[in-house]
Parts: sequence; C-alpha cells; structure tokens
Amino acid sequence: MYKSKEIRWFFREDNKNIVDWFATHGITYASIKPRTDFYLRLPRKDDLSIKLREGDVEVKQRSGQPVLYQLT
Repeated sequence: MYKSKEIRWFFREDNKNIVDWFATHGITYASIKPRTDFYLRLPRKDDLSIKLREGDVEVKQRSGQPVLYQLT
C-alpha cells in the first residue's frame, strides 16, 4: 500500500492563482493528457472508495478529516 496526500480544488471557474502556479512549473491544460476516473461508492463509507483508472483498480481510504483552506 502506498501512502499519499491529495489536494482537491472545487471552483466554478478557473482560479488564476492555481493556474499561474502550475504554469510556472510548465504544466498547463494543454500539456496534460485528459483521463476519466470511475468511482464505486460504498454505502455508509464516506472515507473509502474503489477507483478504476485506465484499467487499474485502486482502493482509496481517507485516514484524516478534510481541511478547508481559503486561497488568496
């Protein structure tokens, strides 16, 4: 099992600060390959899911609580 950290952003429109940060590292929407992930939701388990991505199956378990931050 691999431990990892994940950050997710939810915006209705592109966030200039995030787009600019990735651009300074050479990453743009045009430079990444689109992908589609499929999740199997498990009833009454909001900390566990099963993901199918490009033929691979991944089990995802959140070990901590989500933390909200305001980007400025």
